[in-house]
Amino acid sequence: MPRRSPCYRNRPKRRTVPNHIRAGTRSLSGASIYILRCVDGSYYTGIRRRSVEERLSEHMQGLIPGCYTDARRPVKLMFSEHYERIDEAIATERRIKGWSRAKKEAYMRGDFPALVELAQRGPKGNGRR
Repeated sequence: MPRRSPCYRNRPKRRTVPNHIRAGTRSLSGASIYILRCVDGSYYTGIRRRSVEERLSEHMQGLIPGCYTDARRPVKLMFSEHYERIDEAIATERRIKGWSRAKKEAYMRGDFPALVELAQRGPKGNGRR
């Protein structure tokens, strides 16, 4: 094994600074989920570790090529919710993405009894008895 020069050992350890701190933007712990309404009336659910408003701006400007919202602009922020733990935010985003339009709207209104009713009803056209 080659020997390293003594100056290598004496070099101060390099501290890494995350880009968002270096750029001066505010860092949030955890993550936020958000729901956008597109110009065609459909909903888009996403997740963001930093500012939701910053992400909304990116969607509005079309800075995310190939994204669902790219061809459905302008978009409007309908709902956002912050989670302290990112794993909870990811689980919530995945769950909401699988929901019907009616369930998403009930969730955004905070109408939890309607959510329970819609969950029991099952998929459209598949009535449970």
